[in-house]
Amino acid sequence: MDSAKDMFTRGSDYFNCRLMPHGAIILVPAVCATMGLCASLADDGCDYARLHGSAVEMLTGSNIVPYVDCGMSAYRIPGYYPAENSWRVVYTEECQSYANMDLLADTSWVAAEWLRFMGLVVGMTTSMFMWTATFLTLRPNYWRASGFGAATACLCQVCSFVWFYTKMCHTTTTNFDDFSAGREGEMNAGNFREDYHPSTCSLFFGSRCSIASSFLWAAAAALVLLREYPMPVPRLIAYDEKILMMPPSASGQKQPARGGGGDRGMKVRNKSLTKSQQSSQSSSQRSLKIVSGTPPPAAAVPDKNVRASLRTSVRPVAPFDSRPGELKVSTLSDASFV
Repeated sequence: MDSAKDMFTRGSDYFNCRLMPHGAIILVPAVCATMGLCASLADDGCDYARLHGSAVEMLTGSNIVPYVDCGMSAYRIPGYYPAENSWRVVYTEECQSYANMDLLADTSWVAAEWLRFMGLVVGMTTSMFMWTATFLTLRPNYWRASGFGAATACLCQVCSFVWFYTKMCHTTTTNFDDFSAGREGEMNAGNFREDYHPSTCSLFFGSRCSIASSFLWAAAAALVLLREYPMPVPRLIAYDEKILMMPPSASGQKQPARGGGGDRGMKVRNKSLTKSQQSSQSSSQRSLKIVSGTPPPAAAVPDKNVRASLRTSVRPVAPFDSRPGELKVSTLSDASFV
């Protein structure tokens, strides 16, 4: 378990929304949980069990109806077909609600309703959560939590069969007055076939679907809890690294535009400032050489009128504010020429 957590921590940077990060193995428990949910929702509410005996007369008011299909909230009465000489239930007809629900719903009845409802809610939540593993990476404790959810749904569904212990499935009375008073019929040797018909409830479509959903949720829980955590496969991301090459700037090259972005613009501005400082220093040195009378090489002086500059440079004139015998010349800008 610890190794699985370490693996998830090391590869957490590579996990995002993608298809099947845990592999195809997670589809098996997800499909089982979904099928269990569908099986639990397959009944229509009035075909959970088939009732025989004296409770049929109590519900229908007739002693010739052989059985009733009943559920936790409603029931159906079969119809007689003389051509076939049989009783059949038309399942396209609407269910009939219980007239005396407050008398029929005892402790076992209410407990079964709540347990079945809790099983549906937990099973639906677990099924939806398992399907998120098809496009998201789940941590090991989250994955095991889905297994416990499926086991809880299975347990609630199994415990809902306590409904078969309700009083209606074991009564011998044929009317609600005796049923509410708790008076039961007595078995006599002479009237066993005529008067004594104890009620029985047998499995029918709804309860069989509940059994199927319990097995499917149990299978989903076993596949999650009894197997190892499906390790997610990291998705490697390839980065395209590019080297930034700065071309050497010529003297006649245009200056980069202001507001350049990032370090590149800062490097270009620093290089331009350095070159401008060097050019200003070279121009000042050239000016001093011209004033002193030593001309620079022809290749380094771009001036066209070289002779004029030489003639003027050899005749320095003292400025007006200098004393006799002193010459104050620093640059061409400070000297006066006649």
